[in-house]
Amino acid sequence: MTPKTAKGGSGWEKVQAFLPEPLSQECRQNIGRIARRNDVARIALMPDVHLAEHVCVGAVVASRSHVYPQAVGGDIGCGVSAIRLQGELEALGAPEAQRVLQRLAETVPALKWPQPQALDALTGSCLSQPRLQRLLERDGALQLGTLGRGNHFVEFCSDEQQRPWLLVHSGSRGLGKAVRDHYCPKPLGPQLSAIEAMSDTGRAYLRDAELCVRYAELNRARIRAAATRAAMDLLGWQPEPETARDMVHNQVRYEAHSGEPLWVHRKGASSARQDELGIIPGSMGSHSYLVSGRGEPSSLCSSSHGAGRALSRTAAAIHISPQDLVAEMQGVFFEERRAAQLVSEAPSAYKPITQVMLRRRPWCASRPS
Repeated sequence: MTPKTAKGGSGWEKVQAFLPEPLSQECRQNIGRIARRNDVARIALMPDVHLAEHVCVGAVVASRSHVYPQAVGGDIGCGVSAIRLQGELEALGAPEAQRVLQRLAETVPALKWPQPQALDALTGSCLSQPRLQRLLERDGALQLGTLGRGNHFVEFCSDEQQRPWLLVHSGSRGLGKAVRDHYCPKPLGPQLSAIEAMSDTGRAYLRDAELCVRYAELNRARIRAAATRAAMDLLGWQPEPETARDMVHNQVRYEAHSGEPLWVHRKGASSARQDELGIIPGSMGSHSYLVSGRGEPSSLCSSSHGAGRALSRTAAAIHISPQDLVAEMQGVFFEERRAAQLVSEAPSAYKPITQVMLRRRPWCASRPS
């Protein structure tokens, strides 16, 4: 049974917002659509919330009986991994940076490998549908350890003590989208797909989504290993395994909040329970933050996952030139030859991370990296 939309009520009494600026009308309509569902108990909006198809990025949706695949999104399991490295920042000058960028281009493909990669711990894992299983074994093996499109990245940065860190942002590649699309019949338009969590279909979605999370975590681990090897070989930097952390920001989990068991969907938001370690990356030209959760009930124990877009990718491509991007990236080593491809991810296409972090105080403590 699909949960009904409440008549008369706006649903906004369920919403707790941590916003640096007023929510756009488009976002209000987007959030209002799911807030009016009867089984949706609570919604928390993170400071980096921005418009996306069906459910905004930066929304945390807690429901009682149904799961909503679009409230997780297509890149199921997407997240950020980080590890501190032992070494001197002085080892990284322009020539060394170019060698590192070249090594990463060779060892971390954007889209796929020429040959299938071993699925390791995922070997023997089964998705609910033969078609999805074939996709995992074929495309999943070719895409494991690849970065993907959009705002996914590999980045070396430094903390307040001038110690180097490696950050990796990537997800489940084509697998997550295929799983989401399987459970969201077409054509759906603006409607939301709701699945009773304890039905056969709901259990299948939850199992498939969890496998996507595991795939995404393995994907980031492979990328991190390749980037760490590049830092060791070319810069003499050694990884400090005890500092490694990995957080997921597209996921649904069964959690208790204020004594009530709920299905908590995080789309562009990460768990921030008491003392839980996390990462909030900024844009390509700004700080990222290492954070520790405070278990804030009003945020559904969640934190933002980044700066949040100020311009859509289409708008950024129109208004930001490659020359603008190069100017914005002064002091940052990156692949300038790809500037025309990267304008949609320019720092000015994102909100200032400082605005997001000023609003984060109720739910996490932080320090910049």
